[in-house]
Amino acid sequence: MVTPWSNRLADLVYLPLVPLGDAASITRRWFSTPDTPQVNAEDVERLVVERNEYRRMFNAANARIEQLEIMVADLGRVPLDSDDLDVHMITARVVGRSTDRISGPVRINAGARRGIRQGGIAVMEGDVLVGTIVGEPGSASSYVLPVFGERRLIDGKLELGSGDNVVRKDIQLETIDGGFVSSIDQSVDVPIGTTVRLNDSSWPPAAQGMRFARLVSRDQRQSNPARMDLVFEPIADVNDLGRLVIVVEDFAGGG
Repeated sequence: MVTPWSNRLADLVYLPLVPLGDAASITRRWFSTPDTPQVNAEDVERLVVERNEYRRMFNAANARIEQLEIMVADLGRVPLDSDDLDVHMITARVVGRSTDRISGPVRINAGARRGIRQGGIAVMEGDVLVGTIVGEPGSASSYVLPVFGERRLIDGKLELGSGDNVVRKDIQLETIDGGFVSSIDQSVDVPIGTTVRLNDSSWPPAAQGMRFARLVSRDQRQSNPARMDLVFEPIADVNDLGRLVIVVEDFAGGG
């Protein structure tokens, strides 16, 4: 009777050893070190270049999205008050600058093929006038001259006060290199930072009411203490911008 039980006991003892043996084999494979290929300096350099390129593409895509959002916002803020005015808005990029960075024109990558015409105005933020299209546009490019680029007088309105208490006073500005000058009666309180909006019939209707100058200094005139000499800077200098919105207008029924 002993032998059969002894055989069965041997079988019972042996059975669990089979999976344990398999587990041990698996464990040995886990802990064994496979042959790994050697990474050379060229591979590392290539991976670094690829990583940096993907980073550049990611940041460029984000920057482009921000630019498009700004452009859409600018287009939406351009005032279109007149029913008699058919206005076309064209986005453009500055691709060339004049050697005269003070008052020279800049070249943009939009021309007659996209509807640009002489006399069109360049704006930013919807109501900031920065320049005008000068000369006959080429098929794929044209030139924008800053508002202060021509020696001329510009009629505008000073925005005095704030909120519901804004008072608009007529003023005439003379263009100088990089800005504008004017004068006003000493009795008028004109704080630094006061804005001037265009009110000049020699400019296109679409430009009327746009902001273009900001007061930066004021001094009592020595020769006439009753007058104040004012110096203005452009709110935006086209030479400092990368993108613009060009507004070209047609009157209803016109060509």
